[in-house]
Amino acid sequence: MFPLLASLALASPEFRAPTTELEGLARRGWSSATACSGREAPSAGTVPIELGPLPQGFAGRAELVDGELVAVRIASAEVEPLELFHELAHAWAGDGPVPLVEGRVGVLADCMARREQARTWQDDGRSLRFMTGLTRWSGGSPHELADSYAAAYRWFGAMTDEVGLTELVPQDAWTSWRSFRQDFEGRSARVDELLSWLDLSRAEQVRKLDRLVSATVADAR
Repeated sequence: MFPLLASLALASPEFRAPTTELEGLARRGWSSATACSGREAPSAGTVPIELGPLPQGFAGRAELVDGELVAVRIASAEVEPLELFHELAHAWAGDGPVPLVEGRVGVLADCMARREQARTWQDDGRSLRFMTGLTRWSGGSPHELADSYAAAYRWFGAMTDEVGLTELVPQDAWTSWRSFRQDFEGRSARVDELLSWLDLSRAEQVRKLDRLVSATVADAR
């Protein structure tokens, strides 16, 4: 009885958007996120998708209350699927330090986009010299934000390769880097190496992440 009640509580939401196309895209994205993560995510019964300007040029923003997705705001009805999927993916990442949340949101949104045959995040391989750190973001210039997001995506992409996506979006999300690290320490030598990057200086993190992309490109060739 209790498992049944829990599954009902985590049913897919109904989306209300300015266009039927947006509603359909949101439904498909949510279904893909469920498949990618292996579980449903907490949300209100009805989740409005609202149009309106956002600060700092952001394409979208998710609103969570007590870890539950209650609304999504996007800058334009012509939003790319990946951008809408990014906001929906916040329902699976919960609350916590911004890089810890955004990195996991990024890899989940990419999985959603692949399932929907939409554009995924493209790493242009540039040096992330403007990133402010893997565990803590500071500053808010466009260059700093862009490189900090890219750093989180690169690092969590590497973690996903090692532990799998479902391991990074569990039912009970981490609220601190400490609890995240405790769950993954000792999984493998590579995982421990990636976790050790979190303790490095910003300059060393940049070098590690830049070499990570170089190695990925070399492997692809």
